[in-house]
Amino acid sequence: MPIPTGPQDSTQFDFITGGSSLKHSASMGTGGTATKRIALVVGGFIVLAIIGWVFISIVTKPVGIDPAALLDLAQKQTELARISQTPALTAVQQPTQDFAETTYMTMLTNQVAFVKYMGDHGATKPSNKTLNATKNSQTDTTLQSAQATGTYDSTYISIAKTQLTAYEQALSRAFSASKSTSERQMLQSAYTQAQMLVTMSSQQY
Repeated sequence: MPIPTGPQDSTQFDFITGGSSLKHSASMGTGGTATKRIALVVGGFIVLAIIGWVFISIVTKPVGIDPAALLDLAQKQTELARISQTPALTAVQQPTQDFAETTYMTMLTNQVAFVKYMGDHGATKPSNKTLNATKNSQTDTTLQSAQATGTYDSTYISIAKTQLTAYEQALSRAFSASKSTSERQMLQSAYTQAQMLVTMSSQQY
């Protein structure tokens, strides 16, 4: 606390002034003390207000997302949509075509939503090249061979089910790690849809 710098006590000179200086000094001292008390109270309120503001800022601070996990999911969605596009038109059995078309539309819709969510929450939107980076050419070769041997439908469904199961597990891991309410809602919705598609794949054959 600062050392007071008010007027010096002049009581030692009362025999000259007749006591008038003593009365004046007492008046000034009382006013100075009151001012200091008010300043301390106001200062205390300011400090409390700052502490409260910092606390609120910490509590309400937006929770970040995990761009790497979301990108991995978007890539899985891209690959599932890619391998399902052709079977939706060329599969032998209608149920297989229906399953492939549902998978294609679901994955494409979710991929667009995930990419937009990433961009809206500060992450870099992945390019088409990045989204297609996990393309597996061996899958195409396997499907072409299956078409030649008459096992196209069952082969596609088997591949799709395997990828859907891996996708479902990745969604579950991302959901458990996420601290964002909006992200968890999006992941939960995608997980429910993935479960539905896995169930559909099991009913085909």
